[in-house]
Amino acid sequence: MKNLKMLSKMAVIVAVVSMLMVSCKGKEDEVKKPDNEVKIPDNEVTKPDNEVKKADYEGTWVNTMTDDMLTATTTLELTSSTFVYSTVVGNLTTSKLSGTMTVAGDKMTQTLNSLTMPDMSKLDTTVIPDMSKLDSIVIPTTTIKKGDAGWDAAVNEIGGETNVVTYVVNGTKLTLKHDENNDGDFTDEGETMEFTKK
Repeated sequence: MKNLKMLSKMAVIVAVVSMLMVSCKGKEDEVKKPDNEVKIPDNEVTKPDNEVKKADYEGTWVNTMTDDMLTATTTLELTSSTFVYSTVVGNLTTSKLSGTMTVAGDKMTQTLNSLTMPDMSKLDTTVIPDMSKLDSIVIPTTTIKKGDAGWDAAVNEIGGETNVVTYVVNGTKLTLKHDENNDGDFTDEGETMEFTKK
């Protein structure tokens, strides 16, 4: 990202300097191009020979679920070896799960190394929140990393430290399937989740 910003700034500077040079010099001062110069068409993009093609699952994916009162948006960021799930309910980030993963065939083995979850012990239950002002509601969260006190209890609460999910990419859709109750299918509630490429 920093490289892209730096290149953008350099392009602007080069454009300004070029315009100044052209406006200050006459046609007689133009630099002749060599006769053997090779021109690459504007619509042709060149890539280094060693550039690695990204896997079809890599990128940022979004799932949005809405009920009568709330909208929950889960953003999933996948690289070849890492994942980050972030869930926002209304305007509140309520959870974030991140870790490493390996992929073999249509299976992703995801291993958590950090999780941020609502900390209900810090929630003020004496005040009933005004649901019409979701952006003013504060839900305290706690981040726990692998090796921290409470890690085992936290990961057991959400289904374990390592999960294997089946994935299917179809164009701009990513479907993740996880057999939560080990009954041999993905038909139970919450076992299949569809994301759209962002």
